[in-house]
Amino acid sequence: MPVADESEPENTDLPAKAGSSIAVHGTVSRLTIIERVFGDVYTQSEHVGGPSLVAPLEGSVKDRLSAYGYDVVFCGRDTELAELQAFALAIEDQPSFKWWLWTGPGGQGKTRLADMFCSVLMEKGWRCGFLPRDDDYDGWNKWIVDRPTLIVIDHLATRAESISKIIGKLSRAKDRILAPLRVLVLERPFEFDDAWVGQFLPSAFPHEASEILTSAYHPSGLPRRRLEDCTRKLEPLPDAVLKQIVSHAAMDGSKLSNETVDAAVDWLKQADVDQRPLFLILAIRAVVASPVQSLRQWDSADLFDSILQRDFLLSQELLGLTKLPLLSPPRILFEQHLNLLSVATIGGYANDDILARYAEFGVDLPPLIQDDWLRTIAGSATRDADGGFVGLKPDLLGEGFILERCAGNLRVDRPRHDSVSQGVTLLSAALAADARETIEFARRCIADFPNHDGLKSFTLLNIPEGDKANIGHVMDYAVHFSQIAVLFDNAGLKELGESCLGQLIVVCDRLRGATDEQLPGFVAQYIATAYYNRALSRLRRQKNSAAIEDLTQCLSYVETSREGRRGARARDEVDRLWITSMRLKAVAELQLKTIDDAFASIQAILDSGFAITEEKAEAYLVRADILLEGDDIDGAVGDLEAILALGEEAKEQADYARARLSQVLYYRSTERGKNDIYLELDDLDRALKLVQSSDNLAAKMHINRAGALVKLGEFERALADYNEVIDQDEWSDDQHFKAYIMRAQIFSLHDQPKDALEDLDQASNLSSLSPRQKLELLFLRANVYRRSGQHEEAIAACEFALTVTDEDFAPMFSDMLTEMRKPL
Repeated sequence: MPVADESEPENTDLPAKAGSSIAVHGTVSRLTIIERVFGDVYTQSEHVGGPSLVAPLEGSVKDRLSAYGYDVVFCGRDTELAELQAFALAIEDQPSFKWWLWTGPGGQGKTRLADMFCSVLMEKGWRCGFLPRDDDYDGWNKWIVDRPTLIVIDHLATRAESISKIIGKLSRAKDRILAPLRVLVLERPFEFDDAWVGQFLPSAFPHEASEILTSAYHPSGLPRRRLEDCTRKLEPLPDAVLKQIVSHAAMDGSKLSNETVDAAVDWLKQADVDQRPLFLILAIRAVVASPVQSLRQWDSADLFDSILQRDFLLSQELLGLTKLPLLSPPRILFEQHLNLLSVATIGGYANDDILARYAEFGVDLPPLIQDDWLRTIAGSATRDADGGFVGLKPDLLGEGFILERCAGNLRVDRPRHDSVSQGVTLLSAALAADARETIEFARRCIADFPNHDGLKSFTLLNIPEGDKANIGHVMDYAVHFSQIAVLFDNAGLKELGESCLGQLIVVCDRLRGATDEQLPGFVAQYIATAYYNRALSRLRRQKNSAAIEDLTQCLSYVETSREGRRGARARDEVDRLWITSMRLKAVAELQLKTIDDAFASIQAILDSGFAITEEKAEAYLVRADILLEGDDIDGAVGDLEAILALGEEAKEQADYARARLSQVLYYRSTERGKNDIYLELDDLDRALKLVQSSDNLAAKMHINRAGALVKLGEFERALADYNEVIDQDEWSDDQHFKAYIMRAQIFSLHDQPKDALEDLDQASNLSSLSPRQKLELLFLRANVYRRSGQHEEAIAACEFALTVTDEDFAPMFSDMLTEMRKPL
């Protein structure tokens, strides 16, 4: 989007609430092109050997970045820059290769920091730059690094596998690295179980993963065993630096008042949990003539809406479209160029070949690209030698642009529903053309704009080949669209994730008949899997009946897949899905308290004849819970013991079963103790052999077993249990209290008043004693005095207790006091 020529504004405060009238700086008359070579130090694209390295915008020269903070003085990152220099100069006296991963949300300043890092090193004679996203360099195995070099790699997730291979090759190239070589990798915040992490560090090939980790950098030099050990998070800037950024943000040099600066920083803290400096700059420059008190009404979505609407209207004015009639050819051409820019923004880059494929998929693109229009709309430099161009930058603005288009907000003459439909067509084509980039783009949109209406378009994706789709198209669609569903689920947007799965079911079911002729039963399995995943999501949201309906459909499609597929391996996959679905159905039925149905579902697994050991163990775990719900404690104990008897193949389930069995035995012991103290002791003995010593439940078991032993007169064994509780510091004060007072009573009973009083003193020193526990201590202390013949002390204790006791304890103290005052 373009930047307007800016004359002196009347007010430089932040914008008013989105939806109000938008004031643009000055009169719209021309496009401001920043007449500066961005990163003019990047003069090293021509090189001898090694990959091409370019500026952050992949070679763009005249661009719009000044409007988005790249002209603001670099400040506040001295510590981070020093860390990066230490990374570059580590082991400087000898050639070496090291890489380091830095993360941070979009707009936190990762690219700007990397740009400054490049500038610093280039002053020292290093060759530096960003590795293009479409890099096709194939000489990594032969490259001789004879000059200190820094390579910056942005958006790791979109090319994790290829970057992993590059780092692996460089890690093995010690004899070819004759000068320091550093790779700085940038990525958004992520979960360490994200799919791309497994591509970057392939667990299936531990030697390769180890090789990659060995070359990773850690400031302390500690071993790197996981990706977490190689990751540095870029933290928010302190308030003082944010205020400095605000002061420099006004492009016309206007001096902002202290009130405005303070209000801007306060707004940022409320509008953005990550406190990204980009938001500050955009807010200051979005519009003018806004009162300071309106800042609190804004959020980050409002900010981007206003910027996009401003640039959208400005582009049309600059191209002279606002005076033309609706649906006139130039206005239609403008809409087509917006689609053109959308293609490049989702994938990061577009050229004629890419655009041709999107056109085949039904995306409405211009028959001939107008370069001057493209510059006016996007502010980008001319296209490269391959006719390619990059999408909207920075990332956040590109994401907002696509989402606004998909929501039907940034349109020319097209009706809203048509615009929304074109957005779905565009995203569907993107998923088919470049699944990796599209999935990563979806991840960024979900993270940055989780409440945007445009996200709904991601739930409606289709197979662009339509009825002509073959089995390969369907397989790719099912796998990739499912990954988008997972992104929504992981972000807590469960309903959108379920909508994705519902769309997947509809699309695949429509094509199942035709594709069954190619690979019978395969698509039925995809549909069954989608039903299963939606049932799992619904079950987590306590929508148990809906989950059971989905699982019933899932099992029906499993049977259809079984009938169609042939071969042991194929049938094995379907059998696994059937067992998993039956187990989840039993869990859902258990949640609904339909015990008989749940038992029948889980029993079907055990009776199936093809459940492997691990699956039997999982079934026993669920059946144990079903039996407990039906008050069949003995049956539950039997199932948990059956898991322990399955051996190493059920080790994971055995660990859980062991802990669960200790709980069930403890629970059963309390019931058994009402009738048979020896059965109670037997359960407690078995439970204590199973429970983890650090578990507070172990303390309860020792306390209960000691109590049973006291009833049998086995005081020495009881004391051993109480001692065990007292000696374990990690157990709760409540259990320590019980152990102390019970041991004190045994000491008192055996004429050891000194030991008894010491235990009561220890109990009274425990933290957070309840009022009732304090009264209990007073009563026991008085009783110890009484039993040991210390009547005056006992009477004094009772008299004091009566002044503080409640009505429950008062009669006990009164009776004791009356007893002790009787004449001898």
